[in-house]
Amino acid sequence: MAPNESSEPVAAAEPSVSELKDTVTALQRQFFSLLLAVMVVSGTLSLYLYRQASLTRKDLAGIQSDRAAVQLVATFNQDRKGMQALLEKLNDYGKTHPDVYQILVRYGFAAPQAAAPKK
Repeated sequence: MAPNESSEPVAAAEPSVSELKDTVTALQRQFFSLLLAVMVVSGTLSLYLYRQASLTRKDLAGIQSDRAAVQLVATFNQDRKGMQALLEKLNDYGKTHPDVYQILVRYGFAAPQAAAPKK
């Protein structure tokens, strides 16, 4: 090998200064457009979460001060035994009337029975 020659391959031609400036300018535009998009998305998300928090706060305040709702729940709990007795009577009636029983099963008031074995 001659002293001037090297074993490393010759590097590709380096880009000119104007090409580098164009590349940096394109990267700057892309960076600022992405920054703007992130700001818009984060602002929209912040507004959505603020709206949800304010609605939830209003709902909680309404529940705590609404005596009618508390009274309605108390009345429901008092009448629960009567409703359960009615459902038991409907189930008993449904056992002798298949049409009624199918309706009770469809709406979840009775459990489906296993099919009776055929003779």
